[in-house]
Amino acid sequence: MKSIKQLYPIIECCEMSIFLERRISKHGDKELVVFRVELENGLYYCFSSFDCVVDFIKTNFCGK
Repeated sequence: MKSIKQLYPIIECCEMSIFLERRISKHGDKELVVFRVELENGLYYCFSSFDCVVDFIKTNFCGK
């Protein structure tokens, strides 16, 4: 399996952590997959797909 940083080199230049979390829905009837992007200042954002994470990074951190 290739490293995410090899597949998405844009992530390597950013100072953040990306976590994959499995959560149970509020009603307890299904499992949810959430991608959490945690910035170095403690703020974090949750996304439903990895593509959303990549779009967030491109929009907010590229070219700065």
